[in-house]
Amino acid sequence: MKLRLVDQRQNDTTWQCEDEQLVMLQRLCAGLGGEDWVLDLVLVDDSRMSSLNSDYREVPGVTDVLSFSYLDESGDGAPSVAAGSRGARHDLWRERFTLEAEAEFVAGEIVLAPAFIVQRCLENDWSQSNELALLTVHGALHILGWEHGDEAQHRLMREEETRVLATCGVEHPLRERG
Repeated sequence: MKLRLVDQRQNDTTWQCEDEQLVMLQRLCAGLGGEDWVLDLVLVDDSRMSSLNSDYREVPGVTDVLSFSYLDESGDGAPSVAAGSRGARHDLWRERFTLEAEAEFVAGEIVLAPAFIVQRCLENDWSQSNELALLTVHGALHILGWEHGDEAQHRLMREEETRVLATCGVEHPLRERG
């Protein structure tokens, strides 16, 4: 997937995505999903993230990452991406109302709250670069059907995160934390 940065923050300049960091995040996503699909990496203020978290998860307060997939888990004909291929947890189809002839297909959005993430990293002495890489990969995997609702799913998703991060030489940050 091609990663596109969409900065919707109004008041937060905590984290400015430097070119080399964006290139790394784009490389992490390049081997996932459809090669011609676009994935929006949306940066929002904490207040917006809190609203999204409340609206979509019914959980109050800010969170670090939310994902919104525009893919179908069923469809006619062969899947756009088959289970086990390019990071897909199960077969995935582009949405039915999307025309195949469209030049660009947005497969989903990864929404990040940079101020919240940076503050948490500072408080815990975590690498901001590795944390942003992990959250981007984590969000992309959710778009591709991965979940972590139980221990087995959590373990499998962690293994897939580790595999994807390793493609750019990034160690999974949670391993660093013990």
